[in-house]
Amino acid sequence: MNGAAEALVHVVPIAIAVAASSVPILVTLTILLSPNADRLSVPFLAGWLIGMTALVIGCTTLAEALPREGSGRKPNEAVGIAEIVVGVLIIAVAAIGRLRKRGVVSDEPPRWLASMNRLGPWEGFALGLVLNLRPKSLLLVVAAALSVRGAELSAGQTAVVLVVFIVIGASTVAVPIIAARVSPARTAPKLTAMREWMTRHSRTVTGLILLVIGVFVIVTGIGRL
Repeated sequence: MNGAAEALVHVVPIAIAVAASSVPILVTLTILLSPNADRLSVPFLAGWLIGMTALVIGCTTLAEALPREGSGRKPNEAVGIAEIVVGVLIIAVAAIGRLRKRGVVSDEPPRWLASMNRLGPWEGFALGLVLNLRPKSLLLVVAAALSVRGAELSAGQTAVVLVVFIVIGASTVAVPIIAARVSPARTAPKLTAMREWMTRHSRTVTGLILLVIGVFVIVTGIGRL
């Protein structure tokens, strides 16, 4: 398996976890079902994409600072240790999220989502940027950056892997917005049904995905030692 293929095997599951994150999906659906959808959806998407791209590039650049062969460690040992730490933190975030919300049963969307109706284009853009800085998102992007670093890719291969990560990670925000812009009447009922499902099940789904990805990152790290 060449370096790019190895990196994709590790990066794609992490990108799927980013895509399945409930908060940006719920925000997207709320925006699209609000009276401000036309003026807010595209700026929000732009902020989400720009924020994710900047974060991915920044974390990948920082990961390059980890020790390489000839620095007194095995080539991938430092990457493996970092992956184990990040994997443990991902599992901790999943556990904390479940403990905080234990016993909370509601089919109503979070109250703060109602503020979407009061946002303008620039606020929507800023919200898209800021949502990339949530602990879950940060840890997942760091895990992806470590996978890229561990694969020892060329600049061109790194760019391809990062583009794949961003496309997958941003898809659950981008696809609904594009679909709603193209055919708002047809997509509205589907968006409503999707928001209802996410409101009921997002906590469980997100927790399970983070748990699986956390274990996956830990196992990957152990394999590099």
